[in-house]
Amino acid sequence: MSPSNTHEKLDPLSLFRETIELLPEAAVIFDAEDRYLFWNAKYEEFYAESAHSPLVGQLFEDYLRQLLELKQVPAAVGRETDWLAERMARHRQPFSRYEHQIAGSRWIRVEERRLASGGTIGTRVDITELKQREFQLAYLAHHDAMTGLANRVLLQERLEGAIARSSPDAPAAVVGLDLDRFKHVNDHLGHHAGDELLRQVAVRLRGAVRSSDTVARVGGDEFVILIPDLPDPRFADDALGRIQDRVSEPYLVFGNPVAIGASAGLALIPQDGQSCDALLRHCDNAMYSAKVNGRGAQASRE
Repeated sequence: MSPSNTHEKLDPLSLFRETIELLPEAAVIFDAEDRYLFWNAKYEEFYAESAHSPLVGQLFEDYLRQLLELKQVPAAVGRETDWLAERMARHRQPFSRYEHQIAGSRWIRVEERRLASGGTIGTRVDITELKQREFQLAYLAHHDAMTGLANRVLLQERLEGAIARSSPDAPAAVVGLDLDRFKHVNDHLGHHAGDELLRQVAVRLRGAVRSSDTVARVGGDEFVILIPDLPDPRFADDALGRIQDRVSEPYLVFGNPVAIGASAGLALIPQDGQSCDALLRHCDNAMYSAKVNGRGAQASRE
């Protein structure tokens, strides 16, 4: 067969479709009116978990509305109108690259380019594993690995936010907490028992505060609790007593009964300081006074 005869038998549209099917990415093509024109099998796989697959000739906006009605876009729940407008605005740009979630909590990276003809060609790449690694790294950067509590980095971020929002009429509080007799547990039961005790203390601290409060581990057996948006300054003293009582209840660590206490110090925002360092220093001083007065004591404002 001569080269000229071979060329004559080639169907450009079929060749284009076969090429799109061979791509490792999910690919989709829209016409100038944003109607679905063609997509490859990989694209079909990406959206197979959705209750509705797109139809040839269907408007892209109508397909998105179907997904919203069926709650197939978890990131959009509660802000459907904004999500739809945002997606369509990106879709109509000359070029866009963004990430979004689809059914099953999978993450997809979208790239779309508007063609000179007015149509749009787009690709989709599954980046779920990459996003999970990013979330894990972000979590580890802001949380204590042993207890799952906030670490110093996250505490400082939230403390700075509380300082910015607080006023004498809308105070916040910082509680510093240091465990009593923790060294005794490490020395007699071992560090693995000390670690387990810290995890149990963390659970109790979370249970003793509001969901809007931040509990952080800032040292070996040192904790800080941020209590924003106080309904009344006296609420902080009540919270402090409740926290100490909860932490001081008996524990069972690997079958061993354990009794500890907690010395605490309290600082109010903005009365006792308007910087992270000043507030934490005030808590430390108050906590030291509590220890001098006797383990398990508490001190608030000097």
